[in-house]
Amino acid sequence: MEILNLYQFDGLDLALPLSRNKTEEETNLEAFLNDIIPMGKGGKEAKTNVQYSHLFTKLVTKLKEECARNKFDLTMTVLPNVNVSDYYDVAEIHKYFKFINLFAFDFNTPERDPSRADYSAPLYFNPEEKRLPYANADFQVKYWLQQGCPSKKLNLGIATYGRAWKLTTSSGLSGKPIVENTDGPGGFGNNSLLSWPSICQQLSRNCRNGSPLTKRTNDRYGNYAFCPANATNGIWISYDGPKFAATNVSYVMHKELGGVAIYDLSRDDFKGSCSNNEFPILKSIREKLIESQPKQEIVIRVDPRSSKGLIKPVTFNNLINTWKKILNNY
Repeated sequence: MEILNLYQFDGLDLALPLSRNKTEEETNLEAFLNDIIPMGKGGKEAKTNVQYSHLFTKLVTKLKEECARNKFDLTMTVLPNVNVSDYYDVAEIHKYFKFINLFAFDFNTPERDPSRADYSAPLYFNPEEKRLPYANADFQVKYWLQQGCPSKKLNLGIATYGRAWKLTTSSGLSGKPIVENTDGPGGFGNNSLLSWPSICQQLSRNCRNGSPLTKRTNDRYGNYAFCPANATNGIWISYDGPKFAATNVSYVMHKELGGVAIYDLSRDDFKGSCSNNEFPILKSIREKLIESQPKQEIVIRVDPRSSKGLIKPVTFNNLINTWKKILNNY
């Protein structure tokens, strides 16, 4: 709370990297929560998923009390690939948060599965081949709604980057996911993450053998592009881009959710280096959100915490210019 006061933040966003293992296994998180909020006088004991969610609820309750005492907002970000039923009592904890961001991307990455390439952020479940039924945005949203979370408290997370796998000669030529026999990350170095400007530039280039990069789009699962492997390794990229980001916003509006959470602005094309359009994903999202009210200007209001002076409303264009100055300094 001291840091929040020092920098005059609006509040605290709780984004714990919860374990993706089964709850029966001992985890660092379990030890962390036990140290803060002991289960009882009996010391350490085996935890069930009910006990994990109970511990988390107690932690959230205490955080909410502290935030309310200091007049801070409390929000939560649900990171990808966390088994929500193990840790969250949705019906209980949603009341403590102003809003909840569901990061519905990175379901499939080369780091999680280096030998199989697939859509990294599908909007809906793809019944073809053997896929996990919960590894899509629609399942995550429906789960939270079915567990009693109000729709207006949920923000759908949208990534400004894609994931790249390295193709081998055993990966085949079709490129249709799921692509087998890939060889881990296909980005720069050992990283699979590619920012939108990097992907945008890749899409306009030819493969190493001179043939054009193959691109496929899908309004339900996302987009992919690839160059098959020949003498050298090929590449397979799962990406969303401005158009699919707008498709996600249409889903948000249809479900009457609270909004979207963009992760993050620094990986959008803030310089306009690819299409001469600065922040294309952010702008695509904004345009879709105000499509039904095109004449209404979006104004972001900042509620000052100090009495030193009023902070004037910030327009969208002023916000863009501010972020450009910040990002250009890095």
